[in-house]
Amino acid sequence: MASSSSSRSEKIILQGSDDITFEVDEVVAKQSIMIKHTIKDRLASRGPILLPKVLGNILVKVIEYYKGVVTQPSSSENDIDLKVFVSG
Repeated sequence: MASSSSSRSEKIILQGSDDITFEVDEVVAKQSIMIKHTIKDRLASRGPILLPKVLGNILVKVIEYYKGVVTQPSSSENDIDLKVFVSG
């Protein structure tokens, strides 16, 4: 049985301004440059990453989008169209 490194991905907790929290894989969270820098800059803190200007209903969409970015093969033909994603 081979173990996958993706199954061992560290989890990050993101917290929106309305106190709704989301646990996501670190690789997904790091798709956001701001969150990537926040993870890098924080010391031993393991608490949630606070996103004071983002409501939970928006944060869930951002997370869904970044999950798609991580799981899609990287090529211009397969790039996720943000306009299509946001509209529906």
